[in-house]
Amino acid sequence: TSDDADEDDNDDDDDDDDADEDVHDHGTPHGARRRVSGARRSPSRGASRGNVHFHHALVAAYHELTELSGNFIPLNQTAVSKAAKKAAKLGVISPDVQEHLNALVGRRSSYAIAGLCVRDCMVRLEEEYAKAMLLRSRSAAVQVLSRAAASAAAGSAARRGVQALAEKAAFIVDMDGTLYRDGVLIEGAREFLSILRRLSRKFLLLTNSSNRTPVEHVARLRRIGLEVDESEIFTSAMSTAAWLDSQKPHGTAYVIGEGGLLKELYDIGYSMNDVNPDYVVVGECDSFSRQHIETAVRCIARGARLVGTNCDLYDKSRDHGRMPSVGALVTPIEKVSQRSAYFLGKPNPLMLRYALAKLNVRSRDAVVIGDRMETDIRCGLEATLDTVLVLTGVQRVEDLASFPYRPSFVLRSVGDVAAVLSGEAVEAVDPDVEAVDTS
Repeated sequence: TSDDADEDDNDDDDDDDDADEDVHDHGTPHGARRRVSGARRSPSRGASRGNVHFHHALVAAYHELTELSGNFIPLNQTAVSKAAKKAAKLGVISPDVQEHLNALVGRRSSYAIAGLCVRDCMVRLEEEYAKAMLLRSRSAAVQVLSRAAASAAAGSAARRGVQALAEKAAFIVDMDGTLYRDGVLIEGAREFLSILRRLSRKFLLLTNSSNRTPVEHVARLRRIGLEVDESEIFTSAMSTAAWLDSQKPHGTAYVIGEGGLLKELYDIGYSMNDVNPDYVVVGECDSFSRQHIETAVRCIARGARLVGTNCDLYDKSRDHGRMPSVGALVTPIEKVSQRSAYFLGKPNPLMLRYALAKLNVRSRDAVVIGDRMETDIRCGLEATLDTVLVLTGVQRVEDLASFPYRPSFVLRSVGDVAAVLSGEAVEAVDPDVEAVDTS
């Protein structure tokens, strides 16, 4: 009846007070039910079952997306229901709701982004469901949810334009694929670092490698034409050492790794122990053997915890192709010991938190630049930094469609970042309409 409709509208006005009552027994939002049945609650049990099935498909799609993206964030049904009710009352996602969504996304919180993506997608799916019931399949729901996540992850920075990079006080830059590739300097890399120094911008060169010391990285970069100081290098070994020092100062470790990792652990006061250590720490190791696996498993059985400097399965070598990296070396130890490793390199956002502390800057004043979506960009996103994907390394612009998240900007190279800092007009790559040849 019309009285029922008026009662529904009054309920909407008071939804801030009755948030706990916003979810039906079946878990279906009020907004979805009213969308399907117009302004009235339908007594049809078939329609109710359809809504429940639709809602279950959405929840399944959401969990599938969070597994793919690594953002394991619980679905807040009350929040989703409130958003759906308000959107239903407004008819469509109004400019006011969209502005509120954009403002919250602009806080750069990955948790807020994920929650808002769910709300936004819930409304979009309900729109489609109410119109033609076209999104009853799980795969279609995943596609819409992925697009919503990608749009939100781009954040407010992209709406300000690429010139926002000129406002950043600090730059955290991946090395391989961003500054050089296969031992050859990428065009614009030298100018990029030069202008950072000229403008007195802070920067760190980040690497997931743990086998070399900062001094060795400096020498290697000098050979290809880049002059940097060892204080401007930050490795996964340094991130691992910082974490171990915070967990158990002056502890002991059985280390499978090279000089870069050993130096960082000695520097924080750790001693080596292959009998009953506090930790088994695995980094790159050219001499990895069955003996390493057996000793590591024995130490873990006696109470040691398993840590890896990064989770990369392989590195690419110009001469030897794919070479096993830390993730591959840790796997047999995990299988035999039945223990999972904790990894401290990218994409763990802790690595960027330690880098920010070293630079003494806030996350909103820094930007991450890299060539890999699954490490550099994901790490920056989860550490709530703006991100720049450059197309000089692993990723191509067409690859972005397979990820549920996006960088703040896509540029052709760090040369474009240098141009922005110089005040030149630079156009960011639009992943939706442009395919770039970076050969």
